[in-house]
Amino acid sequence: FFRTAFTSFVTLSCFPLFGEEGTPMPGHFGAGDTKVFVGNLPSEVTKAEIEHIFRKYGAISDIWIARRPSGFGFVYFEDKRDAEDACRDCDGRVRLQDKMIRVEISHQGSGGGGGGG
Repeated sequence: FFRTAFTSFVTLSCFPLFGEEGTPMPGHFGAGDTKVFVGNLPSEVTKAEIEHIFRKYGAISDIWIARRPSGFGFVYFEDKRDAEDACRDCDGRVRLQDKMIRVEISHQGSGGGGGGG
């Protein structure tokens, strides 16, 4: 409990992460969803652009894009196999607004906070 509370305190107090229009981390994903970290995103990327890249891999339950600081986001896949396929096919192979994106399964809990891996 202490570790979780401390981690949440540090994350919220020192490094607040806000998504589109200043909203906090998402809560629309299901317990069985797989969280995929997407890095090296252009600062003005939209959810529609992210969805366009990843929807062909399977059902997406949520997309969250960091705005302060910008440059990363998360895609929540309903099926782990779809998430793995997206990571394999897209990591270092997809260019978005002239930036090659990084894509990997997030090894951090679904409760929010920093980057993947």
